[in-house]
Amino acid sequence: MKIYFCDECNESIPLQDIKANKITIDGGKIYCQECAPKPVKVAPVGMRTWMVVAGMMLCLAMGMGIMAVWGDQLMRRGERQTMEQRVGDLESRLAGLDGDLGSRLGIIESDLVENPAPGGSVGKLARVVQAVDENAGAVRQLRNSMEAGIKEIRGEMTENAKALAAMRERFEAEFGRLDRALSENLVEDLQRLHSDQEGIADRLRLLEGRIGNVEALSSGLLRRSAETETAAAPDKGTPLSPEVEKTLDAKIEQLKSDKANERYAAAIWFMEVDPPIRTRKGEQALVDTLEDPSDYVVTAAIASLAEMGATWTIPHVIEKLKSENEFILDGAIEALEKLTGKNDLGIESGSDRGAILAKIRELQTWWRENRAKLEGA
Repeated sequence: MKIYFCDECNESIPLQDIKANKITIDGGKIYCQECAPKPVKVAPVGMRTWMVVAGMMLCLAMGMGIMAVWGDQLMRRGERQTMEQRVGDLESRLAGLDGDLGSRLGIIESDLVENPAPGGSVGKLARVVQAVDENAGAVRQLRNSMEAGIKEIRGEMTENAKALAAMRERFEAEFGRLDRALSENLVEDLQRLHSDQEGIADRLRLLEGRIGNVEALSSGLLRRSAETETAAAPDKGTPLSPEVEKTLDAKIEQLKSDKANERYAAAIWFMEVDPPIRTRKGEQALVDTLEDPSDYVVTAAIASLAEMGATWTIPHVIEKLKSENEFILDGAIEALEKLTGKNDLGIESGSDRGAILAKIRELQTWWRENRAKLEGA
């Protein structure tokens, strides 16, 4: 069992006191019931202070009351008049002075206006005052007139500014319209010029083709080839002689030349030979030439296929109807009229694009229906 001792008297604390909680622990020390620190009674906080504050407020109120009742006499150190009396006295004196001054001014004005002596100083002063009044009236009238004129001028300036702004807006709108119209006309002129240039370029290409044809014909190559092969040309289905076969291969190779006039001369050769030399490889070479970059070479190849009666090439010639080149289009129309046996297709190079496309679909349908009997021809 643990025994506790009082830190004050160093005596042991009875067990019953511990159980009855009759010990005191303060600041980490243990005290028995007799040695425990006694509580100090403290008076209510602020009682005296409140009493002092209340007394001071009472004194302050009494002082203010005394000042309100007897302050004027105390501040004036026994003067007889109060502040209100002195102010009233001053107001009375000012009223008297104002009345006296008004009377004097009335007398002076009566002397100046009603009874001036013409030759005296008063009369002269009256005339000066009258002149001054008249001048002042004239000045006021002039000022009023000027203010009215200025107001009128400002109004006119405002209206003019509005009219000028409206005119500026109309000018800007008109300039904008003219600028747009000029721009649109300029664009149309440029587009027309560009179209004309393309037409001129097409004409130049045609002329180049024609010139190439003339050059080839003038050289005598076509004529000599035709004369050479006429006697040796076999009938259809007859094997070609070695000489004709050699010439045919040379013309097929010439169709691949890098010179347009030579390709044109080779394409024309197939049409000039009498009777025509009908071989699959020759006709296929002409079909390949339909994609030549020079329109007059393409036109010559189309004419040769039509002259040779190569009906199996009809689908390839129909595709040329899609070309926008009027020379190729004219050549394809003429060739199809020969190959199909139709004397008139009902279209020309200047026809509407829709009509040409409709004719292409019609010819493609016709070819599917007649292909069996024409493809082997």
